[in-house]
Amino acid sequence: MKILLSEGLYHNDYTAGIYNNLGSLYRQNGEFEEVLNHFRESLNISLELYGSEHPILANTFNNIGFALLNQDKWADGKDYLEKALHLTVKFYGGTNRLTANI
Repeated sequence: MKILLSEGLYHNDYTAGIYNNLGSLYRQNGEFEEVLNHFRESLNISLELYGSEHPILANTFNNIGFALLNQDKWADGKDYLEKALHLTVKFYGGTNRLTANI
């Protein structure tokens, strides 16, 4: 990550993916504050790159939603899951496997 930062390559989809993967690792360890920090950083980069209506955001919205549910933050978690569902239905349809997984 330090190399990406030093080379000015911070805001790209590769970096967003690294943050998302780190968030998943923290989730496996039950460190939900770190999970949210990393998923939100991934989301911020992706929003900057793609805007708010891009299918790549659905996975990160879904991840944040479940991380919030794990912290008993039901209303916030539901909001993120609904965003994930909206994007998945919009880009893949209501009967797609990806939509069913949300």
